[in-house]
Amino acid sequence: AINTDQTSVVVMRAIEIIYDFFTDCKSAQILILSNTISPSLPSESIHGLSSEMKTYVESNIKLPEMFDKDGVFRVMLQIIISVFSLNVKENNSLNEIGKIEAHRAAHAYLLNWINQSS
Repeated sequence: AINTDQTSVVVMRAIEIIYDFFTDCKSAQILILSNTISPSLPSESIHGLSSEMKTYVESNIKLPEMFDKDGVFRVMLQIIISVFSLNVKENNSLNEIGKIEAHRAAHAYLLNWINQSS
């Protein structure tokens, strides 16, 4: 956990964790991000990673009750991976632009749900 209740900061940190994984593991970048705009990951992997992201975000921010919170985080994860995938396709590797755009898209999506649920 980090010491902030700023949604933007928490979402950026969650994205940095995923970003660091892909930049540290070039083979994962090639296998997962280079093959398609919307990479096919096993359902269990999507559920597991989105659950970890939800736990991380909720350890820092008090989220309101929202419809299908688990689903919100699965979609948020898919947004991040899709943006990373597009970034790799356009630049042959993941870079800061991908991280910034993933943050912008995922944060906007989460804020939309927070605003609808408040």
